[in-house]
Amino acid sequence: MSEIKINHIKSVHSMRLTPSGLGAVEIINKTDNDDGALELFNTGTQKSVIIKAPSNDASYQLTFPTQNPVLNQFLRVASTLYGNSQLDYSDVPFPTFDSTNASTYLEGTIPVGRLSEFNGSVGGGLKLATSFTINDGVSIDNVEFVLNQNKFYKIVAKNINFDGLDYPVAYFLDDSGTAQTVALNRFQGSADSNINSSSSNEITFNTGISTTSYGFTAELSTYTGISWMTYIGFSRDTFSKAEGYVTFRQNDSTARINTLRFETKNNSNYIGGTIINLYEYNQT
Repeated sequence: MSEIKINHIKSVHSMRLTPSGLGAVEIINKTDNDDGALELFNTGTQKSVIIKAPSNDASYQLTFPTQNPVLNQFLRVASTLYGNSQLDYSDVPFPTFDSTNASTYLEGTIPVGRLSEFNGSVGGGLKLATSFTINDGVSIDNVEFVLNQNKFYKIVAKNINFDGLDYPVAYFLDDSGTAQTVALNRFQGSADSNINSSSSNEITFNTGISTTSYGFTAELSTYTGISWMTYIGFSRDTFSKAEGYVTFRQNDSTARINTLRFETKNNSNYIGGTIINLYEYNQT
């Protein structure tokens, strides 16, 4: 092997290195205390980019892509064999909902173009099934949600307004519209007073205080024989809450929730400003 010791080479034209053998140009630090590096300077020789060998025992080869790069593509390792890696350019993959971790997404919005199409079979979370809104000047005495069989739902009562002091009561209706008897275990008030019932069809959202404004969230299942609902609600400007766990009695093995109906305990009406959203869980 020939060795040339020189500090500086200047050429008036482009310089070509034509090695024989494996066709490799080796760059070795003369002190043996640092790794070999190739430094590329800009025209003013004031800024540079350094390509340096790793400081470990790894030895590998990178072969650049055969295709031309395209805007917004990235360089990746397409294949590797015995330390020899072939690089290529690739498009940025669109995330799918089965691989997206929502716990790391804290604020802002995701552009539609960043997400591929998806369906519930991969578990896309919640989808809005019905949004029930009462406009100003309108009043009604009940709210109903017709539910599909073998589904899980979430209800968000963003705001409920009454034309009198009241609170909601709910009913599980069968396919003929008849209120069914339920087993209810609930807690009410700031002291969590416990009340149990298995002989009534009424599901009360009583916080212990009747008010003109209310809000709650609930989750429920419409599977035959194991239909159930859990809920927690609050009256505005109070420290009281309503919390309940509802299902059918043990001998009602074929019962399910066909329709969820909301009325009021003291016969008040639901009035303008009331917004209740029903969401359906996408299931795998």
